[in-house]
Amino acid sequence: MNRLVLMGVLCALTSSVAHAQNETPPTAPLFSYQNPISSEPVRDPQITKIGNEWFMTGTSWPFFEQHGQNAGVKIWKSSNLLDWNFVTMAVLPNQNGWDRGRFWAPEIHALQGKFYLTYNAMNPAEKGAPQNIGLAVADKIEGLYQKLNADKPLCSGNDAHLFQDDDGRVYLFRAGISAAEADLATGKIVGEFFHVISTGEKGTWDGGPGVGIEGPYVIKRNGTYFLFYSSWGRGYEVGYATAKSIHGPWKKAANNPFYGAQKDGWAQHFGNQYTQDASIPWTEVGHGSPFEGPDGKLWLSSHGYKKGSAIWEAHLVIDPLEFDGDTIKSRVPTWTPQNVPLPPK
Repeated sequence: MNRLVLMGVLCALTSSVAHAQNETPPTAPLFSYQNPISSEPVRDPQITKIGNEWFMTGTSWPFFEQHGQNAGVKIWKSSNLLDWNFVTMAVLPNQNGWDRGRFWAPEIHALQGKFYLTYNAMNPAEKGAPQNIGLAVADKIEGLYQKLNADKPLCSGNDAHLFQDDDGRVYLFRAGISAAEADLATGKIVGEFFHVISTGEKGTWDGGPGVGIEGPYVIKRNGTYFLFYSSWGRGYEVGYATAKSIHGPWKKAANNPFYGAQKDGWAQHFGNQYTQDASIPWTEVGHGSPFEGPDGKLWLSSHGYKKGSAIWEAHLVIDPLEFDGDTIKSRVPTWTPQNVPLPPK
């Protein structure tokens, strides 16, 4: 190669390297959101991802009888987790049955090739009527849903959650917190309920006179069962317990509550200490349910109230979950604009 040719090759290489160094690397796609998410008023939201869409159900307004009776179990749909559109009424009141009103905390789970919807309801006309649990089934998440317990509730209780273990057995968890095996084909409980966890002592976030634990939701990761639950001892907050067997023993996490918000008046009322930083605008964020987020990882859906909010201003709050082995890292529910990197398509 003569000298002129060699110099030309070197110049071309130098120019190519310089051009490559000056190129702006491609920007990673981001999912941007800000809590609370725009939606109809909703408490106890639970989200299921099907394909490229998310479906949400939850307690719809009115939440409490003094404000009227809600219409039943609603389903909403979103293609981006930010804009939610009403899809259908999945369950309606039965004016001649046990489930006439107060439809609370529904969930939808894809199990055994079908979609099973749990809900709790009661007969508001019956003074002191207990809250009971019903089960409905559909071939598609948008319905139509058929009640499996139209004549008689599945069991007593509220905040029903279904979890299918690796052996195919399905368990129903309820507030309190207890669980029992459920036969989805017949819509019946198998055997007796077994104890899972109890409320804490007075002075703890999930204890005190009149304080309960509710909103159970179970997942399994790397051989460990995680039970999410909520309590109103200081506002509304989320904790978790872990176990190596579905029957326990269940151990509450040392960093509980790992998520949620406090309300000064509530903490004082139940004899607990208010410790929330004054800069945090939330008073309640809870009933946390994990779901597959836009990045393919687990996120948490909750309902949240900001300071000064009216009772009907409960809205969807979402944030990513972060695990460190058997520990879920603590975090404060966000309220400022957030950007989460997405995997490349």
